Amino acid sequence: MKNGRTIFSLGQLNKSIQNHFSKVAGPYWIKAEVAQLTYSGGHAYLDLIEKKNNLIIAKSRANIWASELDVFKHRLKGVFNEVVKEGSNVLIEAEVEFHLVYGMSIRIVDIDASYSIGELERIRKEAIDKLEKEGQWIGKKTFRCLTCLNG
Repeated sequence: MKNGRTIFSLGQLNKSIQNHFSKVAGPYWIKAEVAQLTYSGGHAYLDLIEKKNNLIIAKSRANIWASELDVFKHRLKGVFNEVVKEGSNVLIEAEVEFHLVYGMSIRIVDIDASYSIGELERIRKEAIDKLEKEGQWIGKKTFRCLTCLNG
């Protein structure tokens, strides 16, 4: 104690936070947007965000360790890169971790692909509706006919 103040080292503070995090029950299902995605050493590192009125109101780092990443890629096959990409909305099962050096992060333990695929379909439908309103949507049948004429 110095001048009536209790002083903690950064390590002591982080250890206290880590102890608290270890008591928090999990995992949790979380919906978020993938703002950034990088791969390194077989692992995936993500920045997850939540927006409200186009403003970021929450942000956190997340990771998918290599062993889980392999499982996700195998299980989701061709849609993995559509589900887990920058700008996509995801529903993930996650555990919160706190590392003494790297701080808090979210470890992704499962991905609900049907949520992301549903979001992609909703965005696609909105884009088509907007193009139709603007008179710029040719439609599938017309496009196929135009392709046949040009081919």
